[in-house]
Amino acid sequence: MRVYANYSPFIQRYHDLTAEFSQWSLFFVLFAALLIRVNMDDESLQDKKYFDFMLVVVNLAPFLLPVIQQILRTQTAKDLK
Repeated sequence: MRVYANYSPFIQRYHDLTAEFSQWSLFFVLFAALLIRVNMDDESLQDKKYFDFMLVVVNLAPFLLPVIQQILRTQTAKDLK
């Protein structure tokens, strides 16, 4: 994934970051599915809650990253004026 990101396939840098972030998110979701498949989540209820919370965060992160980038770019543009 890092090799792909080093080539910077998109024109704007924040598109590269979003693509890389999405790829990492997909990796972690597939890894979590593998852990569930081999019954690694057969732990305590508290551990399952943390696992579920982390999966939600990993799945929402690629959608939140562009929003955060846009907010930061807008604020930076306002500060430059």
